[in-house]
Amino acid sequence: MTDNDLKILFKKWQEAETKIPLPPHHDHLFAQRLKRRFKTKRVSRFMLRAASLLVLVSLGSFAVYLTQLPDQEVVQFQKAEQHFFQLIETQMEALETQGSPQMKKIVSHSQKQLQKMQQDYTALYQQWEQNPTQPQLIAALLENLRLQNALLIEIQNKITQIQKANYEIL
Repeated sequence: MTDNDLKILFKKWQEAETKIPLPPHHDHLFAQRLKRRFKTKRVSRFMLRAASLLVLVSLGSFAVYLTQLPDQEVVQFQKAEQHFFQLIETQMEALETQGSPQMKKIVSHSQKQLQKMQQDYTALYQQWEQNPTQPQLIAALLENLRLQNALLIEIQNKITQIQKANYEIL
């Protein structure tokens, strides 16, 4: 194809191309369409904002639900549990400092009993974690800690009695 042929084809195409006449007041019709389009965008923006606000409010209320303060009973239990743990730990440290073979035998026997009690405590604690609405489990946990403490006090009393008896013999 030569340049001349291309020019002829473009002229034929241009002549064949029919221009659609614009209706009268076409600019007014165009402006109306734009207004309708912006109205729907405004409505959709409003709906988008309302939906996002609704999602934020629901997430906020869910977060508040998850982070509610624990019951007063649970807080008291945790304080009491911490107190008993500190008592038991200090008493165990005092028992472990005993040096005589007779005392070590008593301490090792008491440690075995304490381990059994601590295993019971662990089992009760796991039950309580699975069902925290049962106050009987909290009472049982505290009773177990009280018994552990009482056992350690009893063992310390036995050790002091043995030590007094040994001093009296000497």
